[in-house]
Amino acid sequence: MANGQACHGRVLILGHSFVSRLEDFMAARVVKLNGHHVTFCGVRGATVDDIRKKLHTLDLASFCTIYVEVGTNDLCSNSADIVISHIWSLVARLRSNGAPQVILGQVLFQTRRWVRGPSVQEFSRRVRRVNVKIEAWIRVMTFNFFLKFIFS
Repeated sequence: MANGQACHGRVLILGHSFVSRLEDFMAARVVKLNGHHVTFCGVRGATVDDIRKKLHTLDLASFCTIYVEVGTNDLCSNSADIVISHIWSLVARLRSNGAPQVILGQVLFQTRRWVRGPSVQEFSRRVRRVNVKIEAWIRVMTFNFFLKFIFS
């Protein structure tokens, strides 16, 4: 590990329904990533707070890398600044509970309005603000990575 911690040969993919769907797709397969066993922990409809509550069931220090896919559901009912704050808090909690490396996935756009959610245009503005702010924050942090998708 780059930060001097021992590698346990395990990767955790943590997040909302995107992770649940990936887990369902990969069901009954042993998934390895660069020789590391991959564990999925997806919660359909999850917000950052839901993921934070799930952390007590996981031994975060037993994973070499934790990939986090969150924020989309939060942006349907919260401002970008609130979502950014929640994501930063989640990353801090992951790190303080032993996660040696955290990778954040870029919040993805949506093409339709969710029930009682903001317009597609407003949602897109929120997504852009979250991604820009988090990407800038990640640049100054040495222990995190921001996974940017090329189609955004």
